[in-house]
Amino acid sequence: MENVSTASNTSYWHHIDGLRAFAVLVVLFFHFNTPGFANGYLGVDIFFAISGFLVTRLILKDLKVHGKMRYKRFFKRRVRRLFPALAVTCIITTIFAYAMLSPERLATYGRSVASAIISVANVNFWAESGYFDTASETKPLLHTWSLSVEEQFYLFWPVSLTIAYKYWSDRGLAILTFSAFFLSIGLIAIWKFGNFDPRSESTIFYWMPFRVYEFMLGAMALILYDLLQTGGTEKVQQRVQNILGFAGLGFMLAVVMTPASIGDVPGPILGFFACLGAVCIILSPHSWIAKTMFSWKLSRWIGRSSYSLYLVHWPIWIF
Repeated sequence: MENVSTASNTSYWHHIDGLRAFAVLVVLFFHFNTPGFANGYLGVDIFFAISGFLVTRLILKDLKVHGKMRYKRFFKRRVRRLFPALAVTCIITTIFAYAMLSPERLATYGRSVASAIISVANVNFWAESGYFDTASETKPLLHTWSLSVEEQFYLFWPVSLTIAYKYWSDRGLAILTFSAFFLSIGLIAIWKFGNFDPRSESTIFYWMPFRVYEFMLGAMALILYDLLQTGGTEKVQQRVQNILGFAGLGFMLAVVMTPASIGDVPGPILGFFACLGAVCIILSPHSWIAKTMFSWKLSRWIGRSSYSLYLVHWPIWIF
């Protein structure tokens, strides 16, 4: 499967910054109770798909160019990119917490700081309560659960992909990606319908293994991109990308703005279609949608600032 090389070698995909902007904005709209964004929390799912694509692309490029995965460099870059802003957010939030929270709340808050720093915030908040409980509005670092999920993914995916690539070369990406995707979906089904975990909804929401399918959808984009480039004339390829671009935006808007009144749609189903929409956008860098809406200077700026915006928005809203 030599065709993953083009996608892995493309230097920078500007429209992905715009996709990040979409993801962070719908999360903010949801948390700020903006009408029409009942499922805006799915922006986090979109971030997982983006991370699955970008991290897989980075690992695969390392394996192809250097013949090995440079783990030290990989994790150093992750820490350098993620930890300083998280640490500053925790410090500033702690100052406000000491001034405004009761002693009982401070004890709970202290656990949330520690868990965020060591990347187990998702486990901590799972143990405390559901994400949608009213008590969530008193937890300034609740949103760090998703950062912990990503960081846990970063621990197992590079090793797994390196092993798969060693034994199956380029085919290893497809074998591992599809295997992990279906294992994650199967795990969700077992947990949801097995009736052995009374907190199954919360478990499926918070724990990383139940989110692997979303990262894998992003990784699949790496496989699919070059396959889409191999057939048809340039005009046909452009038409396909335009269809994907509109379909992707449609999927994301449909699930994010689905009214809560139509019924309780299971989260993993909504998450699947949110990530599918993100994959369609990733696969269509030359589409009209990608070149306009997702490549505006403002969109790209918001996208590049999305991590910082995500970190600070919830504590600001709480305090």
